[in-house]
Amino acid sequence: MSGAPSLFDNLDDIKTRHPKVFESGWRSRLAVFLIIAALLGLFIYGLGVLEFSFLRIWNGLGKLGVIIGLMLPPDPETMARLIMYSLSLAETLAIAFLGTGLACVLAFPLALLAARNVMTQRIVQFLTRRRAAQCPVRGALPRVQLARLRAPARQRPPLATGDHQGAAHS
Repeated sequence: MSGAPSLFDNLDDIKTRHPKVFESGWRSRLAVFLIIAALLGLFIYGLGVLEFSFLRIWNGLGKLGVIIGLMLPPDPETMARLIMYSLSLAETLAIAFLGTGLACVLAFPLALLAARNVMTQRIVQFLTRRRAAQCPVRGALPRVQLARLRAPARQRPPLATGDHQGAAHS
């Protein structure tokens, strides 16, 4: 251990300077108990509203093996299919790496444009930061998905039926 002073070396001095922080009267304990009870009550109320059932969870655990089995790739049956599946997997990984690499290449000059100590023209820095702050939300989530996130849980519009009455148009 280093010879640096510890935070608890002068604990008695801190207790004498700030006695109210260290006293634990019945009022503070009651407040903590009431807050915990209120949060627990809110949690139980939320479970009731969502119609949560431990019995349903327990019964569904038996079907977990079936779901995991469906996640695994199908039986290739022939060597040609195995090669096709392998090439498809390699192509998917290549697309992921290409997208990540392209994002890094594009992010570097944008980061330099948005940095205060590199870009001396404040208007360019401001516009770069403003536009970069808007990109992830607009580019990553389509409008229908954003509308579904904004809508209350019981009033969500259907996802792919063509009915856009509940979708937010911004």
